[in-house]
Amino acid sequence: MRATLLHNKRAGTRPDAHPKKELIKLLRGAGYKVDYQSTRKPGMRQALQDPGDLIVIAGGDGAVGNVLRCLERRDVPVLLLPLGSANNIATSLGVSGTPAAIVNGLQRAVSRRLDMGVARSAGGDRQFVESAGLGLFAEFLKLAAAEEDSSSPTNHLELGMQLFHQLASRARSRRCRINVDGNALSGRYLLAMAFNTGRVGPGLALAPKAEPGDGKLDLLLIGESQRGTLRQYLSELRRGATPEFPFPLTRARRIRMSWAVGAGHLDDRVWPNGELARQGMVTLEVAGPPFEVLVP
Repeated sequence: MRATLLHNKRAGTRPDAHPKKELIKLLRGAGYKVDYQSTRKPGMRQALQDPGDLIVIAGGDGAVGNVLRCLERRDVPVLLLPLGSANNIATSLGVSGTPAAIVNGLQRAVSRRLDMGVARSAGGDRQFVESAGLGLFAEFLKLAAAEEDSSSPTNHLELGMQLFHQLASRARSRRCRINVDGNALSGRYLLAMAFNTGRVGPGLALAPKAEPGDGKLDLLLIGESQRGTLRQYLSELRRGATPEFPFPLTRARRIRMSWAVGAGHLDDRVWPNGELARQGMVTLEVAGPPFEVLVP
């Protein structure tokens, strides 16, 4: 058997905690011949043209998203070794534990599906794995990028939770045109997000019942009147509690959005201000067959 290992050695709060040699040794011990590719260097698409019998992604959410966006084939199973700080994608699929525990549990692994989302607009198609939308989360991404440059890697999640809570107090609502499977839901929103996974950013459980492989997206709309409820929910998350999710989610096959002011986002990437306004309506939906992810 042959496996292709895609590895981000800088993932997480302890870079190089799981070096290349350690991961290759684990996979060889499970019976695989290993082809190695760093996610931080060119060559991923070429490495994935003939990945063998298993694709192993060792890294955080950024690495997982980057690899899956390069992966054209959906007929080879994927194994996630979560090495990042938040590991939202792995957690949403039920993957947890050390690389050794995950690899050693391969023989009893079950298969789960993971969809790839796509945002279609006049500017072309762009893929996402976790979420896409506009408003509060996009503003958070811009602010967090600036703050993280001067923070310790060990407190990124704590800082992220704090920043998101602060923004929830002062962010402006925006007028947004929204159509969900033919139903108009336009209005003013602090946040309008379509989720594929249940968690985003610094481990924020903003769609805890989302199913990553059901062929649909879960839409969360939070208006001005729900600002206080959002802040209370975030406060409980910051305390380490597991509160009941207070907002309804709309499961949809196709979501169309348009807004004139403010930034949108795809996963942890920000759409520049005004770009979407120039492109008109953006259609969010699931693209192609799902990936098969092994969950030990």
